[in-house]
Amino acid sequence: MTGQADVIEEIARIYGYDRIPETPMADQLPPQIGNALLEKEERVRDRLVVEGLQEIISYRFTTPGREARRIPVDAAPDDKPYVRLVNPISADKAVMRHSVLASVLETAEHNARIRERLALFEIGPVFSRWRREICRTNSSGSPYYWPGRAACRPGRAPTVVAWISST
Repeated sequence: MTGQADVIEEIARIYGYDRIPETPMADQLPPQIGNALLEKEERVRDRLVVEGLQEIISYRFTTPGREARRIPVDAAPDDKPYVRLVNPISADKAVMRHSVLASVLETAEHNARIRERLALFEIGPVFSRWRREICRTNSSGSPYYWPGRAACRPGRAPTVVAWISST
């Protein structure tokens, strides 16, 4: 136990949670504010599932080599700097991804050996570096910033919805 909350929780557990009386809130709940971007993302996710695709959730960590596989041979390479991890969990997870497409392709490659038909998608954040700041862009294209509130690179939002389908 490290704090007051831990002591209170332990007392409640010993006393018995079922013996603690329920008390309704005395105040009104605050007005609920919708999140239009999250709702849009959920509608896209639901539609893809209805169409028969299966959602995957993959690591956001990767390598530049894995990311390079998503770029066609005749296209310019991805020369944007990666967000490098100071203490990666393994050598093949040393940077934060620029796109979800590489993750979907890798999952499709592994599953194609055991499944005849694949229909996969992923919706998730991608990461970039700009002026010493780390920029995380969510699946709606809206940037999160850290550290602080530095502005992320303006321009087109990265592609953050990817799907693979084969018959």
